[in-house]
Amino acid sequence: MEKRFNLQYAGIHGTYWLYYGVVCSFASVFLLDRGYSNTEIGIILAIGNIFAVILQPIMGDLADRSRKISFFGFMEMMTALLMVLTVFLLILQKKSALLMFVYVMAFGWMNIVQPFCNAMNRKLCETEVYINFGACRAIGSLTYSIMCFFLGSLVEKFGVNVLPVTGEVVLILFMTTIVIVAKSFRKAMAEKSEGTKSEDASPSKPSGTKAAAADEEEINLPMFVRRNKMFMILCLGVLGLYYTNSVLNTYMAQIAENVGGDNGDIGRIFSVLALMEIPTMMLFDRINRKFKTRTLMKFSAVAFVFWILVCYMAENVTTLILAQFIQPFSFALFLPSIVRFIDDIMSRGEAVKGQTMFTTTTTLAAVFASLIGGVILDAAGPKMLTLTAACVTAVGAVIVVLSADRVKSHKQEKRI
Repeated sequence: MEKRFNLQYAGIHGTYWLYYGVVCSFASVFLLDRGYSNTEIGIILAIGNIFAVILQPIMGDLADRSRKISFFGFMEMMTALLMVLTVFLLILQKKSALLMFVYVMAFGWMNIVQPFCNAMNRKLCETEVYINFGACRAIGSLTYSIMCFFLGSLVEKFGVNVLPVTGEVVLILFMTTIVIVAKSFRKAMAEKSEGTKSEDASPSKPSGTKAAAADEEEINLPMFVRRNKMFMILCLGVLGLYYTNSVLNTYMAQIAENVGGDNGDIGRIFSVLALMEIPTMMLFDRINRKFKTRTLMKFSAVAFVFWILVCYMAENVTTLILAQFIQPFSFALFLPSIVRFIDDIMSRGEAVKGQTMFTTTTTLAAVFASLIGGVILDAAGPKMLTLTAACVTAVGAVIVVLSADRVKSHKQEKRI
């Protein structure tokens, strides 16, 4: 059962990050071809991110509290909507208000789905099956890397319509995987329920501790913020770190072209970037056994600064590719660390909201990166864009380093 669940959960990440590559990593390529300027692209992506920022905590709260729609039901509905929107991306061939609206919606809903993919880790653990989040997330990086390697060349050869076609195929696979995981989850929970019936009926069953009761309580969004004030400060630092991540994901096309690259090079850069994530994520559990999660978060925060600095200093495509070799120590280490950290400190009633708040923060970073980045590109060029990102990320790293050890846990003590 453990192997099956991990393979299925890896399929969730594998298919989700394929779609992310189509809609996010190649957003500039698609929208430039449709006739939009850098500033307009920044506005489109920023509005999409603002849409996601507003709805992410709401959807997370609904998923935590809903009794009518299951966690998997939420994911299936959002995926169905993405499938419809992606068809319109193929139909609409020219710059228009409708195309802008559709891209905003597709980009926004894609980001709303992301915390659900992360929170599924916690959901599947309810079956008492061990889920290796790092290894499963690494599959997402692997599929993303393979796709980007070929997709850049395909776009160069056949045009940008390759992007929505690929996106639709990927979403069909994503929906299929969600349905399969949901079926396995329901079956495992039914078996677990059958196995515990006799224990539940026993008069000697302990009533539980206060900590356990607190772990089960429902917590609304305002209460979550009040209970996790230092975590909210940590999220400010995450915003600074992910500003760099968003700048590079959104404007890598312009950064690469500035040093002589083309669409094929853009695909290769993203491919190398994703490949570099895989070893760290695959080995994260072993790394975490040797170092506390908080320590890993602080170390990776500093690595983010070095990552963007090398991109800033790059004078050719080769150096940009070499910059991605810092990825194992920055994003690839930070992501599983903070996902594990949130799972360890949050009570059950906060489970999805904690992951959603993290993703909301990263989405908010993308808002600033999109808006400010597009303006900086048109006004001062890619060099100023990466220099600004380096400064913002340095501030974020300082906040993470200073606040990580001060975030309190609402669960029984763990090695975090």
